[in-house]
Order: sequence, then C-alpha cells, then structure tokens
Amino acid sequence: MKARIGKAAAAVLAAAVLAACGSRFESVTVHRSGGIRGVDETYSLRKDGVGRIEKKREAETRTVKVDDEVLERLAAVADRLPDVEKAPAFQTGQGADFFSYELTLERKDAEPLIYAWDDGVRAADAVEESTLAALRDLSRAVIEEVGNAVER
Repeated sequence: MKARIGKAAAAVLAAAVLAACGSRFESVTVHRSGGIRGVDETYSLRKDGVGRIEKKREAETRTVKVDDEVLERLAAVADRLPDVEKAPAFQTGQGADFFSYELTLERKDAEPLIYAWDDGVRAADAVEESTLAALRDLSRAVIEEVGNAVER
C-alpha cells in the first residue's frame, strides 16, 4: 500500500515516530534520500518517545529520547492528515537535486499508511494542499526533533 509522490525509487524518510505520539498512530518513520550530497537518512519515533536515526552515508546510528511535549506537537501535526484507508497516489516531480521522502505511519488496528513524494511535487499534482503541507510539516518536524534529541 505505498502511495508514491515524486520519485518513488529515491528516498524514504524514517518510519514509526509520530503515530506513537498520541492520536491514531503508533509510530512514524521518515526516510529522506537524494539531494546534491546523496543523503540517505531515516528518522523514526515511537509512541514512547524513543527515536532512532540512521545515516547510511556517515555510517551512523543513534537512539534518542524525545520528551512528551515534543510528542504532543508531532501528534498534532500527524492528526492534520486525513483519516484514510490507504495513502493516496502522487505524481512524480522531476529534479536532479531534489530530496525524496517516504513517510510511514504505523496505525493501531490497520495497515500502515506509506506516503512518498519529492521536493518537486505540487498539491495540484497530487492531493489537496492541506494534505501535502501536513506531510511536509510532519517530515520536517520529525527530522528536526529526532535529530536534535538527547542520545539515550
């Protein structure tokens, strides 16, 4: 059940973080790849606040812990996504230095939602502006919050 938005082959941002933050999700993972430097990173966060960062290019893996306030903020962003059975399909954007993203939301009693897109996707290509904005906001927030969290 993968929904592709942009270069499906390219990147995947990390799974299992946000959903865990409360709401209807158990975890969130965002995988980001591509860009001019050839980034390949995964950021994930579980409901209990434990996150994991994997950076393949740097051969780095870290486990981190985020506080409850961060989990609440991320859950609020995740809850802006529509409640759907499966993620909608997206068009592919084009660009040699674009990042590609895959965001996986693990749900309590359903198949995970997997969204994929790249920097070139516009809402008109894919879904409503509010959904695309929520996906972008959530992926940025997960990367920032998990990336800056205290190592366990």
